[in-house]
Amino acid sequence: SQAVRSKTKTLLAAIAAASPHRALVVLDLVTSMLGQAAAHNGQSAEIFTLITELMQDESYRLYAVARGFLAVLCHLITDDVARIRAREHSCSSDIAQGLVLKNLLELLGLLLQLPRIRRRFKQSETLLNDMLDNFLHVQSLIVQKTKLIDDCAKLLRATFASISSESEQDKRRFCMACVLALEKHRHGRTAVFLLEQLSSIMCPVKTLPVYLLILTKSATQEEYIRGALTKNPYTSSEIGLTMRDVKRKICMDLDMAGLMDDENGMEVMVRGNIISLHLPIHLVYEQVWLPAAGFDAAAAARAGGFFPMEIVYRLQGLDGEATEALIDALDDTSHVEVDDEKDAAMTALMSETKGLALLLQRLTEMDSNSSNSSPNAGAQLEPLLLDVLFACCRLRVNRLAALHLGAVDVLLARISSALQLDPLPASVERMLLIVEQLVEQANRLDPLDSTLAEPSSVDTASPSNNQHSSSSSSQEVRGE
Repeated sequence: SQAVRSKTKTLLAAIAAASPHRALVVLDLVTSMLGQAAAHNGQSAEIFTLITELMQDESYRLYAVARGFLAVLCHLITDDVARIRAREHSCSSDIAQGLVLKNLLELLGLLLQLPRIRRRFKQSETLLNDMLDNFLHVQSLIVQKTKLIDDCAKLLRATFASISSESEQDKRRFCMACVLALEKHRHGRTAVFLLEQLSSIMCPVKTLPVYLLILTKSATQEEYIRGALTKNPYTSSEIGLTMRDVKRKICMDLDMAGLMDDENGMEVMVRGNIISLHLPIHLVYEQVWLPAAGFDAAAAARAGGFFPMEIVYRLQGLDGEATEALIDALDDTSHVEVDDEKDAAMTALMSETKGLALLLQRLTEMDSNSSNSSPNAGAQLEPLLLDVLFACCRLRVNRLAALHLGAVDVLLARISSALQLDPLPASVERMLLIVEQLVEQANRLDPLDSTLAEPSSVDTASPSNNQHSSSSSSQEVRGE
């Protein structure tokens, strides 16, 4: 009964509190019984609570992991996920489904708080791959999906988010795990999630910083412009990208819709300078506002944007001819040329593994398997495939491998099919850019190295064939 379990837990906790030696004995006992506890869903809360209390001491966590508890815990998580998946085809669902799994994952999270344990977990390809598989299986549940299952998916997602962002080597390990998982999880939302992870690491979207803006009416035009903007400060993200968006925001909030599309009706000024409306807000902030205040963009970023930029607006011509300086152009440092070989170095693992072959295989399968997969997932899958493939083709070794795998033929076949559709899919432009990269690389090849340009069949079913092709390609690249 629950009363007996509660009394037993209290007794064991008292024994553990008597001395460190007894605490270790109790810890060995309860961790050895964890498998039995996991098998009794709903009757194991006390043993999980006791283990969690004992492991509040970091030294006990290190002791347990040294005795193999990390691998045992991951194995129990895998077994419980398999048990839940086995019930997915049944017509019944239990609201408590996922309680044991959540307890196991919370224990794993407690262990991974320590850097030494987290390092061991990341360096074990088996544990990392198994946990990624478990997450994908949990996320794909439909019949057995409960609030607890959702919590489990969030715990696993948070775990991967933390361990894949600490260093370049961690990102590489996580990408390798995603490539291996992509071979097994071929369709639906699971494949979309894996490609989203690869895309976020290999071709991250550069987000603009968010700055605070204070919109102020010119003091000389109080009687001409009615009302005021009372919600200062505004964030640049809610207004838009350019100073034209700032002007439109002012006109909209002050019921001056007639000036919204008038390029000359209203002027916006920063630091006594008239700002052209086409200039980006972040460049005006960084190159006009901050230097005059004695700060730089890095200082503003560290302060979280707490240096609000004051923008003064006025109707043009009411104060006579403007005498202020006009700023019409600013240096956009975001378009500085980068070295693709360094910037896209992470994508090299796609040619070292079967990653490129898998991407091309998915592209060729999309039409033939469209009836077996979700249309929504398919619509999300193609842009992600092309984004990752485009990022890969920035690297020379990947372009050579893609040519060897027949990427040009695969892409031209898809382009030919897409050109027959109306309206034209947005993916056509990205495919043409990839083909352009590959053709340019093929034209630069030495005629004696024609074997690199000879396409081979894209086949991910046979690892040995892929490994042979990859090694042959590597030898040819080195020979070149």
